[in-house]
Amino acid sequence: MNKENETLDNPQNGNDFIADVSERLYSMKLLEFASIPDGLSKTYVKRVPGGWIFYNYNETQATFVPFNNEFQNAR
Repeated sequence: MNKENETLDNPQNGNDFIADVSERLYSMKLLEFASIPDGLSKTYVKRVPGGWIFYNYNETQATFVPFNNEFQNAR
């Protein structure tokens, strides 16, 4: 995975941060990579047909998350 990708870092806390990440995830283009801060490490995400694949910081685990409109308008 290319580690030079867009980071979804945001200095805000709470619901604003979650809404920003949600908005960004739903706006990703097919096969686009991004990273999400996760404490001291990062979680990487790739937009794929039908959803997203989330990878842990060292790419030893991956989880497919199917597309769902339920959280698309988190704000």
